[in-house]
Amino acid sequence: MNKWVLLASAAVVALSASVAMANDASERAIHNLPAAGQAPIHQVSVPPPGRRKSDFAVVNADGSVARSRNVVGVDHVGTGVYVVHFATDKTGCAYTATIGLSGNSGTSLPGYATVVGSAVDPNGVFLDTYGSSGTTTDLGFHLVTTC
Repeated sequence: MNKWVLLASAAVVALSASVAMANDASERAIHNLPAAGQAPIHQVSVPPPGRRKSDFAVVNADGSVARSRNVVGVDHVGTGVYVVHFATDKTGCAYTATIGLSGNSGTSLPGYATVVGSAVDPNGVFLDTYGSSGTTTDLGFHLVTTC
């Protein structure tokens, strides 16, 4: 009878080990981690949270800057057309813009903004604002650059 107990115990240990290995493999797959002993799948260089800061501009419809971080100035080129000039290169950054007022009350007219890096100024971000009809319209906006 001792042989059966020993055999059953060995089977339980083997089953537990294979379940643990399967769970480890599942966790690694879910989190996109390499298998044990493999080289990393990809390397991402992210500065520590305390060191990175997004630059931003809150701009009124007339092109005046309400508040900002690292903004040198804004050119209001035409109806609904703006170029925000930052003090640093924004070539490899992500840009996020939305329509919005600069104050603490009221609401903006409905609309949307499109944004792209400036073709002639590496420190510039080109932005168009559109009204709900889809035509360029002077609207205030909030722009964030993340590098």
